[in-house]
Amino acid sequence: MSPMSKSLFLLLLFVFLSMELLSQTDLREGFIIDLENDTTFIQVEYRANKNNYVSCRINSNNNTQEYYPGEIKGYGFVEGRYYTSSILDSVFVEVLIDGYISLYRIDKVFYVKKNEELHKLESAKIRVEREGGVYTSEDKRWRGYLSYFISDCLENYGERIAEIDFHEKDITQLIRDYHICADKQFIEIKQGKEWVKTHIGANIGIISSNLSFGKVYNYRYLPKSFNSLSPIIGLSFIFYSPRIDERTALQTETNFFKSSFESFYEEGGFQPGQHRVFVDLVSLSIPVLFRYSIPFSKTNLNVNVGFVYNRYLSKKLVLKSSYWISNELVPIFDRQPFDMKNHATGLSGGLGVQRSIGKLNFNMALRYTYFRDLQPRSEIKSFYIDDNRWSILITIRKD
Repeated sequence: MSPMSKSLFLLLLFVFLSMELLSQTDLREGFIIDLENDTTFIQVEYRANKNNYVSCRINSNNNTQEYYPGEIKGYGFVEGRYYTSSILDSVFVEVLIDGYISLYRIDKVFYVKKNEELHKLESAKIRVEREGGVYTSEDKRWRGYLSYFISDCLENYGERIAEIDFHEKDITQLIRDYHICADKQFIEIKQGKEWVKTHIGANIGIISSNLSFGKVYNYRYLPKSFNSLSPIIGLSFIFYSPRIDERTALQTETNFFKSSFESFYEEGGFQPGQHRVFVDLVSLSIPVLFRYSIPFSKTNLNVNVGFVYNRYLSKKLVLKSSYWISNELVPIFDRQPFDMKNHATGLSGGLGVQRSIGKLNFNMALRYTYFRDLQPRSEIKSFYIDDNRWSILITIRKD
């Protein structure tokens, strides 16, 4: 098995094991409301997927019990989420606003209710035949339903509705403004949760880089692979929406490190000699990663998958060749042993463990990154340069 195949196999195994860990139950302080309107505070399983609309799982004395619509009126979490079974048959819907006009959500569909009148809001594309052609257009009925519900108070409601997108943020803001305009009481269930939150941290760690080469005679002085172990520093940026899904985030970084490689090759035959290769690469690495995490009592596990853009800020590639002449090793020339692209894009994945200590938050991540074909296209076709990287990064930020 080649080094690349081994690395990919380890990465796939690593991600599989991490997903097994992430599948563990996440219990949070919550409540259920039974059919008699009695509220019981208990640990409720937090699930960031469509299962929230299907059932509710609670944990009591280490025993799991599952409730379906019709068995309870609703359930929720103390930190700010509530699902009710009183709106639609055989399904829970998430309550976004409870008021004179109520707003609900189930997956990518919204419902608005006013004076016992309930309408479904969904965004879809429809085919329209016009002037002998078939075109795709937006189904604007959801805008019409909203206009119908808010037209008795908000000024310029038509312009406002024309400007909004079919997103929870825009529709929630519109319904909230209506209640303020109409001086009606309402409860915004997730009011305390931010729409967008950013975490900025400092990165420090080590990175192992393995440059591997396709062997051809023209590059016989090169080893099968180079290895380098270097320190790495940088900054980390995590963007996510606690309102929508606190487990899913976009993570990007700016990392700097220097890789140094050296090899020695002694050549025999008709013209014996020695060849030393020295390579110094200063890299700016910018990962853009999809991050999925799950909190436990004190520890947060996270999986990161995405791509990495790498820019070589400087490259020093030197081949020093010497040949035996009259029993004396004579330096002949210094030249560039091979050429490399100035930038490249690769794939990356890894697993991290996050924990807060005092006012600081620490995340330790093990990550694998793979770059293919770092050689310019003008190089010999059978010659290639790949880079397999393993890194351990510690990110520190304030809570």
